Amino acid sequence: MRGGYQRLCSALAERVTVRCGARVTAIRRGAAVTVELAGGERLEFDRVIFTASPDELPALLDADDEERNLLQRVRHYAYHVALVRGAGWPASLTCVPRHFSAPAGDGRLVSTLAPWPDHPAGTAYAIASPGLPAETVRVRLCEDLAALGVRQPEIVEHRAWKYFPHVAPGDFADGFHGKIEARQGRGGLY
Repeated sequence: MRGGYQRLCSALAERVTVRCGARVTAIRRGAAVTVELAGGERLEFDRVIFTASPDELPALLDADDEERNLLQRVRHYAYHVALVRGAGWPASLTCVPRHFSAPAGDGRLVSTLAPWPDHPAGTAYAIASPGLPAETVRVRLCEDLAALGVRQPEIVEHRAWKYFPHVAPGDFADGFHGKIEARQGRGGLY
């Protein structure tokens, strides 16, 4: 996109209400969509676009039984990124394909990015099952980086977030996507 995604975000922000960092505690549908924020503030909208992980919606939404059942089927992986200090990084981008699938790759290094030649820092990426402890991922990242030749890897910063929302094959075969798509826009919620 010419001008980058920030240009798109800025153009959208000129026409709609955007609140960053506001913690939503409830979403209620009626004549308008009411969004309740931590602290008790209530905002009303014609339409709301929910962009967090779908499995978080049932705790916030005035969901009916079918919605709750559908949304609780959504699973995800934990995507980890770490800023790591150490010498001897592989040049630029490195991928480790044998770690792309579980269980062998659970919490293991899938790629690195060291865009600064001769700089003793880079980023390391891993995909893990949601219940795998963060400390286990950090240990595995350091082991895998050492195996790639990074000397004395030390994690400076580490973050994880939900990645790749998906459903089980049986739910997919049972028409999950068609059912959830049919509910788009009901009561002004997308």
